[in-house]
Amino acid sequence: MRFFGIILISFALLATPVMAQGLTADDLRPPIPSRTMLSLDKFVSCYPGQRMTLFQDSRFGYELTAYVLTRKLVKEHIQKVIDQYNITDPDAVEDLINSYLDMTPQEREVLVFLFFTAPNISNRYFINHLEGLENTVYLEYGSSPVQKHVMKARDAMKKERRDYPTKYEMVYDEGTRPLFVDLDQDYLYYPERVVLEDQGWDAMNKAYRWAFAFNFTDEDIARIEEFILNDIDVEFSLVLSDPEFFKYMGLRPHMKYQILKLVDPEFVDFMEAIEAMSPPKERIKLNRNLWIR
Repeated sequence: MRFFGIILISFALLATPVMAQGLTADDLRPPIPSRTMLSLDKFVSCYPGQRMTLFQDSRFGYELTAYVLTRKLVKEHIQKVIDQYNITDPDAVEDLINSYLDMTPQEREVLVFLFFTAPNISNRYFINHLEGLENTVYLEYGSSPVQKHVMKARDAMKKERRDYPTKYEMVYDEGTRPLFVDLDQDYLYYPERVVLEDQGWDAMNKAYRWAFAFNFTDEDIARIEEFILNDIDVEFSLVLSDPEFFKYMGLRPHMKYQILKLVDPEFVDFMEAIEAMSPPKERIKLNRNLWIR
């Protein structure tokens, strides 16, 4: 399990260059202790656009929430610790940054954290009930319109007992340029998943917590770029395939942009430079009531 493996080699991580995370001491401002926040969970709750409710039972008080973790959120959390403990030494700040290496998205990597909360949650029932939940979590990307086009063509071939598609079925022309599709494959994809932490107990938030890393390969990046260059919207969804907690939830536009910026920054910079892409507006305001004055 990579999460605990990283902890065991913490001394090696402290020797790792801070630039490996894309953060340095210069990226963080001097401490302001009065701006310390209550907890990590309440901290990210200040950004409701990052919080996704996958399952909620108001009668019994069960709730399963997810956070797609970005460099921005990790940076702000490190800033919280700097404020809380009034850390001013740049070397200490760099050590602190390296201590968060396991929860900072690396190159072409997206982190997803799940939190499950319920009244009197720390009992054996929930430990057994949630066993294996980490095997049901997926991050999906692709184009549902293209997928629907492929499925429609397959159904037509099946009904008409054809072995080969027509020339119209082989082309998806809803973008700026025709996209030639392979009817033998699907156009919804799943990056490699790595379980960083399976069913850990978060004492601070009184919740069970899971942590996942989804790694985008060169092939994943090439697919995404092909869609975008054809003016085809790339959709990202968080999928929970557990029969009881089943959920299929699309990510919001600003979260999609964060993922694209994280896994393919050069391409996003190029698209923005030619004004073919722009960051979506985040209409999110901080909840100052969660701050300690």
